[in-house]
Amino acid sequence: MNSRHPIRSTIRTHAGEAESEAETLKRDFREALSYWASGVAVLAVSDGDEVEAITVSAFASVSVDPPLVLACVANQSAILPTLLDQRRFTVSLLAEDAQRAASAVAQRLPLDELRFAAEGDPVLEGAPVSLVCRLHAEHPGGDHRILVGEVERVELGRDAPPLLYFRRGYARLQGTRR
Repeated sequence: MNSRHPIRSTIRTHAGEAESEAETLKRDFREALSYWASGVAVLAVSDGDEVEAITVSAFASVSVDPPLVLACVANQSAILPTLLDQRRFTVSLLAEDAQRAASAVAQRLPLDELRFAAEGDPVLEGAPVSLVCRLHAEHPGGDHRILVGEVERVELGRDAPPLLYFRRGYARLQGTRR
């Protein structure tokens, strides 16, 4: 019988010290999660003058009644204080041809690649779907905040296959059904 065993390895640091078990677990955990394919979305918030945006892959539906979604945002993320202050955000799901825009947002480059609605909530133009949310709840989640948004409005855009993230890179869905 073929049984699987956890990965156990010793990594030497610059000083020649063995990597701690906690560091090994973090590294192995990141590697394990890279095998989980997820969609790519842009979470955006506006303070009325400027739009701030980040890419998120930790996004999921929570409930249909009421309509709730969750997104996880790093505690040190520059967008978090504005989001908690405004208590509103949008989540725009990206199409497979939006890889360049996703990379620009992930690298915190200027948002020239993206166009948001000129007024009101920062709905991403060209996205297949955008969800306009009111912050319903927030919870601590280790080095992230778990944000639960109540969906107030759904903006349907163009019909396009999703952009996926898998093994630390962008991927396309094969055999998309239409």
